[in-house]
Amino acid sequence: MRVNFIPSESLLLSYIRGLESADQNTQIEIWMFQNQENENLVLAIAQIYLAQEASDIINNTKSIDAYSKIQRKIKQRKIRRFIRNYSSAAAFILGLVLASAIFLLLQVKPASDLQYTTVESNPGMRTSFYLPDGTQVYLNSASSISYNSNYNDKNRSLNLNGEAYFKVKPNNKKPFIVSVFDQDMRIRVLGTEFNLRAYSKSKEIQTSLVSGKVQVLIRSPKGKENVSDLMPSEKAIYKPNTGQLSIVKTNTNHETAWMEGKLIFKDLEMEQVLEKLSNFYDVDFNIIDKEIKTYRFTGTFQNRQLVQILEYLKMSSKIEYVISHAPTDDSKEPRKTLVTLKKTPAYNLKNKSI
Repeated sequence: MRVNFIPSESLLLSYIRGLESADQNTQIEIWMFQNQENENLVLAIAQIYLAQEASDIINNTKSIDAYSKIQRKIKQRKIRRFIRNYSSAAAFILGLVLASAIFLLLQVKPASDLQYTTVESNPGMRTSFYLPDGTQVYLNSASSISYNSNYNDKNRSLNLNGEAYFKVKPNNKKPFIVSVFDQDMRIRVLGTEFNLRAYSKSKEIQTSLVSGKVQVLIRSPKGKENVSDLMPSEKAIYKPNTGQLSIVKTNTNHETAWMEGKLIFKDLEMEQVLEKLSNFYDVDFNIIDKEIKTYRFTGTFQNRQLVQILEYLKMSSKIEYVISHAPTDDSKEPRKTLVTLKKTPAYNLKNKSI
């Protein structure tokens, strides 16, 4: 690495978009973690870039009126001005979390007059918003929620792909219903707080109840719905491939820690750890030595960069990693981050615990 290396603003933006080489990324990351000020600058630039990206998309849709105010605020301030004044930019962006972390898209279903609203969180970011009935939703990274124009009129039904925490507005006449995986599983409540993790590539769907009561409805291959009640501090784990449903006790603080930018692993198999990291940071993992999946890991991280967690895994579990970027057909689109893992050659570990 060059002595006194200081990346330019354009180089940092290119790094954020995933357009730099692996060597250049390493150089920037070493500089970034030299001190908190460098890390804050990169974070501020990333938030600004995503805010502008979201604004551009919202500007091309007929979204709700509230978002037009956000668009005007973004347009009144130039990106380069924010980069030079990143400390004040970070504070401003906190007030624009909807613009920087979600996309709002309207789609018209051809077979009817219904309009569908889809709220998507940007990869690697989390956000919160309110549904038309006053229900508050916290949306994790790379997640989306869709509902139609009948929501809160004729029903309170929506679809989730990803992870979300719901503070449901009570309404005894209109149950709140969340469907996942083409409605193979549904959650029905009247007024409660719960966390639902249902990423499409995951082997499990997990529902954790914080307060109130929910019903878990599983549709059998023959179309019959089986109903199970969930009580506070319980978690329902459903495996779509086998149709198996189990209910266990859980620590809801651990289940909802992601809302505070925190990751908590308690004696988890590495395969589960990597799945959470994949969802949280929107990266893919390529495991060379399959034995790594059986390692066990315990640790807590808050507001950490992915590379910092990988370094910890490297030291504690004797795992080597290489970060690269998958190719894309569109040069304007950020390339997907790929992390390749293999065992450290000098070790032959199995079921490693720390």
